[in-house]
Amino acid sequence: MKTATVLLSTLIESLTPREREVCALMIRGFSNKEIASLSNTAASTVKLHRSRILKKMDVVSLSGLMQLFEDTPEGRTLLLKR
Repeated sequence: MKTATVLLSTLIESLTPREREVCALMIRGFSNKEIASLSNTAASTVKLHRSRILKKMDVVSLSGLMQLFEDTPEGRTLLLKR
C-alpha cells in the first residue's frame, strides 16, 4: 500500500461507523440538512459529527477533507468498505 493510502486508512479507522457514513456523504457534496434527512437524524447532530470528523481526519475544512480523498483515490473505497 502507498504511504498516503496507509495514512488515510488509519485516519478512517479512527471514525465511528456513523461518522464514516456522514463523512461519505460529506465528500459526495451533501449539505448538513441533506445528510440529516438521509441519516434520519437532527441537523445539529450532523454538525457535531462533522466537527469530530474534521478533527479526527486532521483537517480544518471540508475542502481539506475532500483533498485527502482526491489525493488518494482508494480512500473512498476504504471509507465505504468499513
